[in-house]
Amino acid sequence: MLRDCGFGRSVVRGLRAAWRRDAARRQAVQDQLRENPGRAEGRVADWSLDRIAEYLRRESRRRVGFGPVEACDLTGDERHIMSLLEDLRDGRERRAEMTALWLVKPPRIAGLLDRMRPLADIANRHDMTDAELHRQSARAIVEAHQHGAL
Repeated sequence: MLRDCGFGRSVVRGLRAAWRRDAARRQAVQDQLRENPGRAEGRVADWSLDRIAEYLRRESRRRVGFGPVEACDLTGDERHIMSLLEDLRDGRERRAEMTALWLVKPPRIAGLLDRMRPLADIANRHDMTDAELHRQSARAIVEAHQHGAL
């Protein structure tokens, strides 16, 4: 149905739509998340996106800059959020805490990380970047060539 973006792009679109409380765009993101990563994980991801947006709305150091829902480029704050998500996904807890300092004050870091962990767990099983798919494809071609399959 909606195969135009990967999990990472759905996360960004979902955060943007949740931040704006845009019901139509939220529904489109929910549909995307049902496809990738799937129905159950998509529901958890959607719930987590809402919790993150609401937490940042209340607890951020300053107003967080989110781009238009369909924009291709990430804002600086969106890059920090995605970096934080990748740090959690990769188990770099201390680095995640340092990244979170850009978004929230020290007493609020734990709350933000708790809201992001479900997404990080899903991201461990599903790639967050479209570029990674290309790297995996290129790696598979090289490995096939090295083993004489090509």
